[in-house]
Amino acid sequence: MIQLEPAPVHLSAKTPVGALAINASAVSATLDLGGKARHTLLLARKTGVASNGEMIEMQSSPDEAAWTVCPDAAGDTGLAQQQYAIGQAMHVMQARPMDRYVRASFKNGLTAQTALVLELTALAGA
Repeated sequence: MIQLEPAPVHLSAKTPVGALAINASAVSATLDLGGKARHTLLLARKTGVASNGEMIEMQSSPDEAAWTVCPDAAGDTGLAQQQYAIGQAMHVMQARPMDRYVRASFKNGLTAQTALVLELTALAGA
Protein backbone atom coordinates (compact mmCIF):
# COMPACT_ATOMS: atom_id res chain seq x y z
CA MET A 1 0.00 0.00 0.00
CA ILE A 2 1.31 3.41 -0.95
CA GLN A 3 0.84 6.13 1.62
CA LEU A 4 0.58 9.60 0.16
CA GLU A 5 1.59 12.72 2.01
CA PRO A 6 -0.93 15.57 1.93
CA ALA A 7 -0.15 18.19 -0.67
CA PRO A 8 1.67 21.21 0.76
CA VAL A 9 -0.37 24.37 1.17
CA HIS A 10 0.54 27.76 -0.23
CA LEU A 11 0.34 30.48 2.42
CA SER A 12 -0.31 34.16 1.87
CA ALA A 13 -1.02 37.35 3.79
CA LYS A 14 -2.12 40.77 2.59
CA THR A 15 -1.27 43.69 4.89
CA PRO A 16 -3.04 46.98 4.12
CA VAL A 17 -0.63 49.42 5.79
CA GLY A 18 -2.38 52.56 4.51
CA ALA A 19 -0.61 55.87 5.09
CA LEU A 20 3.12 55.80 5.77
CA ALA A 21 5.29 58.88 6.39
CA ILE A 22 8.48 59.78 4.56
CA ASN A 23 11.38 57.49 5.61
CA ALA A 24 9.07 55.45 7.90
CA SER A 25 9.06 51.63 7.96
CA ALA A 26 6.39 48.93 7.92
CA VAL A 27 6.31 45.13 7.87
CA SER A 28 3.86 42.64 6.44
CA ALA A 29 2.02 40.08 8.50
CA THR A 30 4.30 37.20 9.50
CA LEU A 31 3.78 33.81 7.88
CA ASP A 32 4.47 30.67 9.93
CA LEU A 33 5.87 28.06 7.54
CA GLY A 34 5.64 25.33 10.16
CA GLY A 35 8.21 22.81 11.24
CA LYS A 36 8.75 21.22 7.83
CA ALA A 37 10.60 23.11 5.12
CA ARG A 38 8.05 22.54 2.37
CA HIS A 39 7.81 26.19 1.37
CA THR A 40 10.69 26.84 -0.94
CA LEU A 41 9.87 30.17 -2.60
CA LEU A 42 8.65 33.48 -1.19
CA LEU A 43 7.01 36.25 -3.20
CA ALA A 44 6.53 39.77 -1.87
CA ARG A 45 4.58 42.53 -3.57
CA LYS A 46 4.49 46.20 -2.67
CA THR A 47 1.75 48.43 -4.09
CA GLY A 48 1.49 52.11 -3.33
CA VAL A 49 3.05 55.41 -4.31
CA ALA A 50 6.40 55.42 -6.13
CA SER A 51 8.82 56.86 -3.55
CA ASN A 52 12.44 57.62 -4.48
CA GLY A 53 14.84 55.84 -2.13
CA GLU A 54 12.33 53.20 -0.96
CA MET A 55 13.64 49.78 0.06
CA ILE A 56 12.00 46.38 0.40
CA GLU A 57 13.48 43.20 1.82
CA MET A 58 12.30 39.73 2.75
CA GLN A 59 13.24 38.48 6.20
CA SER A 60 13.13 35.19 8.08
CA SER A 61 13.41 34.25 11.75
CA PRO A 62 13.54 31.06 13.81
CA ASP A 63 11.71 32.72 16.73
CA GLU A 64 10.00 35.95 15.51
CA ALA A 65 12.57 37.98 17.48
CA ALA A 66 15.83 37.88 15.50
CA TRP A 67 15.20 38.69 11.82
CA THR A 68 17.72 38.24 8.98
CA VAL A 69 17.45 38.98 5.27
CA CYS A 70 16.55 35.94 3.15
CA PRO A 71 18.70 34.83 0.21
CA ASP A 72 17.58 36.11 -3.18
CA ALA A 73 15.73 33.41 -5.13
CA ALA A 74 17.53 34.30 -8.36
CA GLY A 75 20.93 34.16 -6.70
CA ASP A 76 22.11 37.29 -8.51
CA THR A 77 22.36 39.74 -5.59
CA GLY A 78 22.86 37.31 -2.74
CA LEU A 79 20.19 38.86 -0.49
CA ALA A 80 16.49 39.56 -1.03
CA GLN A 81 16.64 43.31 -0.52
CA GLN A 82 16.40 46.06 -3.07
CA GLN A 83 16.59 49.83 -2.80
CA TYR A 84 15.24 52.02 -5.57
CA ALA A 85 16.74 55.41 -6.41
CA ILE A 86 13.58 55.96 -8.46
CA GLY A 87 10.59 54.47 -6.61
CA GLN A 88 8.08 52.06 -8.09
CA ALA A 89 4.30 52.01 -7.59
CA MET A 90 4.37 48.20 -7.68
CA HIS A 91 7.23 45.81 -7.20
CA VAL A 92 7.42 42.01 -6.89
CA MET A 93 10.47 40.19 -5.55
CA GLN A 94 11.40 36.58 -4.77
CA ALA A 95 13.41 34.95 -2.01
CA ARG A 96 14.20 31.60 -0.42
CA PRO A 97 13.07 31.09 3.19
CA MET A 98 15.73 30.14 5.72
CA ASP A 99 13.65 29.80 8.89
CA ARG A 100 10.14 29.04 10.11
CA TYR A 101 8.81 32.63 10.16
CA VAL A 102 8.93 35.03 7.21
CA ARG A 103 7.84 38.62 6.50
CA ALA A 104 8.40 41.51 4.10
CA SER A 105 9.89 44.74 5.42
CA PHE A 106 9.45 48.09 3.64
CA LYS A 107 11.25 51.39 4.28
CA ASN A 108 9.59 54.33 2.59
CA GLY A 109 11.53 56.88 0.59
CA LEU A 110 11.01 60.59 -0.04
CA THR A 111 7.26 60.53 -0.82
CA ALA A 112 4.58 59.73 1.76
CA GLN A 113 2.46 56.66 1.08
CA THR A 114 -1.33 57.02 1.10
CA ALA A 115 -2.52 53.44 0.56
CA LEU A 116 0.48 51.12 0.93
CA VAL A 117 -0.21 47.38 0.72
CA LEU A 118 2.35 44.65 1.42
CA GLU A 119 1.61 41.09 0.29
CA LEU A 120 3.62 37.97 1.06
CA THR A 121 3.14 34.46 -0.36
CA ALA A 122 5.00 31.24 0.45
CA LEU A 123 4.88 28.65 -2.32
CA ALA A 124 5.31 25.00 -1.46
CA GLY A 125 7.51 22.80 -3.59
CA ALA A 126 8.42 25.61 -5.99
